[in-house]
Amino acid sequence: AAPEDTVLVDDGRARKGPMAAAWSPPQPEMRHWNLHGISGWELPFAVGVALAERDLGRMRPVLAVTTAASVLATISALTTAVQLRLPLVTVALNEHGQRLHALAAAYDARTTSIRGIDALAEATAAAWSHDGPTVVNVLPQ
Repeated sequence: AAPEDTVLVDDGRARKGPMAAAWSPPQPEMRHWNLHGISGWELPFAVGVALAERDLGRMRPVLAVTTAASVLATISALTTAVQLRLPLVTVALNEHGQRLHALAAAYDARTTSIRGIDALAEATAAAWSHDGPTVVNVLPQ
């Protein structure tokens, strides 16, 4: 449940399987994804997109879909998003139980953890009502 004008930054997971049911895919000019298996670009890229949206006066919200490992590798980008209160929701698939929730909270980001993607639509809907970035930590069921 993302706002209609959401810009999507995706590592490839949002377009397929049960993840695709959580939101409608945006228009082609509003999505950025990697088809080459490179990890770690999503969060910094999403912060850059959110900054560009702010600077261009559009303020469209940004949704990043990635893995917890990718977020952990680039966690410093979250500091920028927090300091600038960017409208960014990061959905992190935490397949290996990394301690993402505590680390994101230590960076003063709003965090929520859910078990499985069945609760994803509700969690992202709640995240959009928050002023600033939110990390949705998706743990295995």
